[in-house]
Amino acid sequence: MAAIFAGVAGLVGTGVGGMATAYGARTGGNKMLETAHAQVRAQSTAEHGHWVREQRRQACTDIVDTYGIFMLALNRVTDDVWAGVPPADSDLEAVTVGARNFHLAAERLALWGPDGLVALVPPIRAAVESLHSLAFASGDVVATADPVVIDDHYDACRVMGDSAKAARGAFMAAARRILGSP
Repeated sequence: MAAIFAGVAGLVGTGVGGMATAYGARTGGNKMLETAHAQVRAQSTAEHGHWVREQRRQACTDIVDTYGIFMLALNRVTDDVWAGVPPADSDLEAVTVGARNFHLAAERLALWGPDGLVALVPPIRAAVESLHSLAFASGDVVATADPVVIDDHYDACRVMGDSAKAARGAFMAAARRILGSP
């Protein structure tokens, strides 16, 4: 009889030990699953943040690039004015396309933010609009054949261009600071 009780006690002990092992394995598995979920959530958040940062970086690059293309087209027009030659229609069209592309790039940045960078675009945009208007007045200015009028127009373009360059510089410095540069 003692052997039977010992056998039953051994079986009960084995059953309790097995249940404890199963419970421990279940608890460990749940903890491992929770840890894996937390890692996936953290990785997803990090990847989303990286993706948004890249969209912002591209939007800033588009602003700088389209501003540069606009200014190159504008320089061709102002060089003609300085030489007393009416600007070519193709050069005026390039100025218009450059201004339009700049405005589209500014809208992309407004979509992605951040607000600190978006707030620095209006001064550049205002300068681009003013320079665009000055470019289209260039034909009439040259037609006057008045050196004083031509000089004044050229000076107005230079002053507005300097204002645009300063606004662009402030934007670029903020973009490097906010977005980070390697």
